[in-house]
Amino acid sequence: MLGRAGRIHVTVEDGETWVGGSSVMCIQGTVRL
Repeated sequence: MLGRAGRIHVTVEDGETWVGGSSVMCIQGTVRL
């Protein structure tokens, strides 16, 4: 389940994935990147 309670941005730099932004915890389960 993925709810919406903010905005995040995802970037990839030099092979590394960065997730940032203003949000609250609203992911329940597993996220596979």
